[in-house]
Amino acid sequence: MIIKFEPKIVHFAKRLPYYFSTNSPISSISDITSDSGVQESLDTSKSLVKGHSRLKFNFFEGSENSIAILRALVETERTEALRTEFVQALVGYKWNKFFRIIATFAFIDILDLITLIGIVFFNDEFILQILTILLLVFNMIFFMIEVLQFVSLGKKYFRDLQNYIDLLKIFGCFSFGTYVLVDGFGITNSSHWLTFLVTLLSFLQSLVIFQTRHYIGLIEAVTVDIVPFFVILIYFVLGYCTVMATTNDLNFVDSFKGAYELILGDFDTSNMSDLQWLIFFFGAIFNVIMTLNLLISIISESFDKISFTSKEAETRTRMELILEVEECMFWNRQKGIPTYLYLLKEYEGEEETSWESRIRKLFDFTYEIRNTINKRFDALNQELTAQKSASEKQMQELQQKLQEITQILTS
Repeated sequence: MIIKFEPKIVHFAKRLPYYFSTNSPISSISDITSDSGVQESLDTSKSLVKGHSRLKFNFFEGSENSIAILRALVETERTEALRTEFVQALVGYKWNKFFRIIATFAFIDILDLITLIGIVFFNDEFILQILTILLLVFNMIFFMIEVLQFVSLGKKYFRDLQNYIDLLKIFGCFSFGTYVLVDGFGITNSSHWLTFLVTLLSFLQSLVIFQTRHYIGLIEAVTVDIVPFFVILIYFVLGYCTVMATTNDLNFVDSFKGAYELILGDFDTSNMSDLQWLIFFFGAIFNVIMTLNLLISIISESFDKISFTSKEAETRTRMELILEVEECMFWNRQKGIPTYLYLLKEYEGEEETSWESRIRKLFDFTYEIRNTINKRFDALNQELTAQKSASEKQMQELQQKLQEITQILTS
């Protein structure tokens, strides 16, 4: 993506940044803003800069070339490529096209979740019948979407774990709705396994509503990073409950509950003996003070790591949603022609842009230096290993020759 910092004050009523594609290159911003399809009124004056792709691509939604570009960007391991102006412009262009579709499905998903919540908590049978019918209608829409994805993707459809969760949730809702309409609503707010399963799957499946948000990625990163912490935490809890169990007659379950409640700050020391209080003192130090502060430091480190790559993560997630929609548009596979991708955005000054660019370049330069050092270290290590093997071989040959000379002299 080429962006020329030649700001020009023009009257432009469209929302910025503005993305569009054209067959022929456009020389100036005036040619864009004077287009009847772009300019709507003269009530807004803005300082704009223009950017365009270097080459032509087939950006038509659902085309093979468009899907290939999106899939390559989603699967790339060079996350810094997702920060480039071209990728940001491409994602912005596609997102503006599909935002209403994605928002509509998210809205239906929210309504489906609200309907299920109403079924669990309401007691009026008439309201429950209406909510159950709505639940079946919403899940019929979801089922049609899954069928469309299967028709478009074929065997690739079964490679995504999320599709299995979606199908399980849909069939669970169908089973739940049919059951309560036929046999009554006795299981709606009870501990029945079907109610529990449908509710759990619905909340898991509805997480896609927040998929583009930064904090979902943070939660995922923290979940991965705290696995070693949980191993240490379980070790301390087991140690505390085992030592404490030697001073009373509690079984393992009750002793483990007491150790876990200590972490949550729920404890009673009024009936403790001196030995039990001493054990409690050290348990509070290790299980509360040390472990919880360690958890805070791990979360802070994960937050810093995710915040640095939040733009790349959000860009990748948006491309995944766009790709999911485009893959369903199988009727557009052979449509479209190569065009230039253009963007208009408000001029913010070169200093801010170059400052962010300098930080990113410094990070990339440090990353390349580290990789270069690692490669040279590996090469040097291999060379030293080879020289060591050659030296050992020469020493063995010399020892054999010395043994032969010694045998000759002694004979």
